[in-house]
Amino acid sequence: MRINWRFFMCGIAGVVDIDFTVNVDMLKQILKQVEHRGRPGTLAEIDLFSGFGTCLGTNRLPIVYPGANRQPAVSSSENIALVMNAQIFNFEELCIKYNLDWLIKLKSGDTHFLVEFIEKYGVDFVLQEINWEGAFIYLDMESNEIVFVRDHLGIKPLYYTIVDGKLLLSSEIKGFKNITCEEIFTVLPGTINRYSLDKRKIISKKWWNLNASSNNDNLMDILISAVEIRVPQEPYAVLLSGGLDSSIILSLAKKVHDNITAYTLCTDESPDLPYARKLCNELNIPLVEVNADSSDVLRNKIPKIVEIVETWEWQVINHSAPMDVLFKKIREDGHKVILTGEGADELFFGYEDFNILDANKKEKERERRILDLHRTNCRRLDRMSMAYGLECRVPFLDRRLVSFSLNYFYNDCVSETRNKIPLRDIGELLLPEGFSDRKKLSLSKGAGYNYGKNQNMKNVFGANDEFTSEMRNKNLEKLARFPIEKYLIDIVAENGYFKAKYLLEACI
Repeated sequence: MRINWRFFMCGIAGVVDIDFTVNVDMLKQILKQVEHRGRPGTLAEIDLFSGFGTCLGTNRLPIVYPGANRQPAVSSSENIALVMNAQIFNFEELCIKYNLDWLIKLKSGDTHFLVEFIEKYGVDFVLQEINWEGAFIYLDMESNEIVFVRDHLGIKPLYYTIVDGKLLLSSEIKGFKNITCEEIFTVLPGTINRYSLDKRKIISKKWWNLNASSNNDNLMDILISAVEIRVPQEPYAVLLSGGLDSSIILSLAKKVHDNITAYTLCTDESPDLPYARKLCNELNIPLVEVNADSSDVLRNKIPKIVEIVETWEWQVINHSAPMDVLFKKIREDGHKVILTGEGADELFFGYEDFNILDANKKEKERERRILDLHRTNCRRLDRMSMAYGLECRVPFLDRRLVSFSLNYFYNDCVSETRNKIPLRDIGELLLPEGFSDRKKLSLSKGAGYNYGKNQNMKNVFGANDEFTSEMRNKNLEKLARFPIEKYLIDIVAENGYFKAKYLLEACI
């Protein structure tokens, strides 16, 4: 039986001073800005490493065994200290494989496993072995360097800046909100970054690249495993639209652990709701129907949503805002872990936009969308869920599944009548009749928000002409592609998020 003592996603921070002075107050200031990532009962677990000028800390979100897996975790030799906003899904198996099973007996958890595994084998080897989502930071007192790492697609965030010779790290841009800095940098997905305390510079390299896998597995086996390792032992939730992707996840998750509740966002006109009800009835899974906010309510929430999600691109905000009431309800019901069907459309050409591209551009567009997930779907899911102290897990973005999906080309996935053919074939095996051929709907449209080319509403907030006032930040006006983005850009500027210069370019 799989042991489950994981300690789930949180907010992490680090302060490294080249003058080797310890900056506890600055660390606490960063953690305070991201304390929502550790609710309930935020714990700023701070340890100091004298002589190295380094502070590492975390606001931890404990799920079970709250007294264990404390962070920062220090290796048994006391050479490495580590904090992580991550989940290592295969750490028990690796403990046994690499003679670290004493950690299982101590119920030490995946944080202490990671610090011992890194010390024993080195981070380059470790990253090829662990199946994980997240980011982590550690101080290597033997090599005199800080190392910070992000997962393959940036499912979880990490940022850094340099102020007066100090290297500062934070899970979110807002961690630096009250700190005077010139520029904030994103830690790129799939990279290892080393900051030498002697040379005082950062060296970054890729530990993962987007390439097709060459193994002989099949899609169903990988998908089953990706879901299985992400299902917790305690009660959990699944975001269910009634569409193909989330329905597959719900069906597979039920086979692993049936202490499950499905949540669907809906209005009276929701096209998804009848399908969600039918599937949950067939699987004997309780369904919670969450009433979607009206456009008027969502419009008033815009400043809050932009502050949470840290972007101005309307497509991201448009699909983030309706999730606010959904995640609020899930948190109120006591859940801490959520599974979602995000990522399938990027992997298997699920968007209609793919169809209008020239044949020689379709594969490149898929790669671009996958590599931009850290700025789109993953950003939306992480920020909106962590605003309520919830952890979202994304089985379709399992590293094995992402690599395996690249073995399917456009013509393997799309015909004249169907798209996402490999997943629809799986759906035919798992789901009731009529589910596997449902047309793609976004969460917002599936919930019943009517907007688009032939509608008066151009987004979930209302008509575009409601956002035509002049921008306060004229120098940023060229970024706005739609009237609503003028308003969103002003809010981003007011929050100081444009210190992250990559936000000066759109990705959608």
